[in-house]
Amino acid sequence: MLWKLVEKLTLIKDFNVRARTFQAQLDDTGREELARALQRTNDWRILLVLKIVYGDVDAALLSDFGVWLVLQGRVAYERALADPDTLADFPEIGRTDVAGRFKFKEATRGAKWPKKEARRRLPRLMARYRPVPPPDPREALVELLRALFASGAPQRFGDTLTLEPKTVHDIRLVTLTPGPRFDTRPAEPEVAALWERMREIVAGEPVWLDGIGTLSKTERAGFTAYDAELGHDRTVPSQTVWSLRVDPEL
Repeated sequence: MLWKLVEKLTLIKDFNVRARTFQAQLDDTGREELARALQRTNDWRILLVLKIVYGDVDAALLSDFGVWLVLQGRVAYERALADPDTLADFPEIGRTDVAGRFKFKEATRGAKWPKKEARRRLPRLMARYRPVPPPDPREALVELLRALFASGAPQRFGDTLTLEPKTVHDIRLVTLTPGPRFDTRPAEPEVAALWERMREIVAGEPVWLDGIGTLSKTERAGFTAYDAELGHDRTVPSQTVWSLRVDPEL
């Protein structure tokens, strides 16, 4: 009864008219069938779709969406339950409360998908509603710095620089003694400009780097520090710290 009524109404192209007509013609038997159909939409995958589209989900939204989905016809309804990414075929994912709000008495079906799985299983929906932002050139700079200066070798050998913490907007480049790689001009233009300023900068005098931010340098005389790898204190002859503050407005 429900699906016969819905299939007949899908001929009405204006969705608002279709929904009002559905409300007027829905009888008690159809309402019971609608309640069962809506219960099937109480699925973690469908809830995830609604979260992607609307940002938040509650029982009222799920009910309104379920009625909207039913009114798209049985084929679209079954396809969406089998593969929620097919909802990307619609110009927009809507909702309507013309048939009233339904209560979901059964437990939510299926299993939750983590973010990585959701992006893999819902590629078209994610591309439309949660597109991956273009890479930040500052992040590329940080990665180049890591590749150039970060080293697995113990710092006591004075091999290279290490980055801490590993964030985009506040980078500390710490070294005990500049290693061999630090004496070679990097091939990447972005890093080469930074490398040149790091070599010539005077401690305590911050400088502005066009397109990057502010670079400063501090020096510390010899001191004793515990070396976890050695298991005892060791003498550090000196320490130089470069602080790079990346301008968030660039």
